[in-house]
Amino acid sequence: MFRVNVVSDTGSSFSLEISPNSTIFQLKTSLVNHTGYSEESMVLTYISRLLQDRDTVRSVGLRASDTLHLFVRMPAEFEVFVCPPSGQLLRVTLGVTDTAADLLQKVKDLILVRASMQLLYDRKPLPQDVPLVSLKLGLEPQFKLWPKPPVT
Repeated sequence: MFRVNVVSDTGSSFSLEISPNSTIFQLKTSLVNHTGYSEESMVLTYISRLLQDRDTVRSVGLRASDTLHLFVRMPAEFEVFVCPPSGQLLRVTLGVTDTAADLLQKVKDLILVRASMQLLYDRKPLPQDVPLVSLKLGLEPQFKLWPKPPVT
C-alpha cells in the first residue's frame, strides 16, 4: 500500500492510500467517498495518459506520492429537487447550462411562486447567472424555496 495525490478539475486535492494490485475502477470506487461522484462519471489521467478501468495501478506505473488528475463528466441533463413551503417535493430536470434563474422559472411553471420567494441551497441564496453544475451541488441536490428576508 502507498499514498498518491489526487487533484480534481474543480481544484480540490487529497491523498489516497492504494494497493499496486488495485484496478483503476477500484481506485475510482475509493474516490466516491471523497468526491460524491459515481465511478462512471470519473475520468482519471496520469502523466496526460487516460487510465482505463481495467488497468492496474502497477501497470500504469503509478508510484508513491505521484499525482492523478480527476475529471468529472457531467450529464447533458440532471435532476434536482425543490422543496417549497408546502412541503411538496418537486422534481425538476435541468441542462448543464441552466442557472438558478432557469430553475426558478421551471418551478414557476409547476407551482405558484410569489415574488417574495427565493431559492436556497445549503441555506444560502444562489447566484442567478452561474450554471448550477459549476456549484458542486452533490449527487442529488435539493433546493428550498423560501421567503426572502425583509429589507431593513
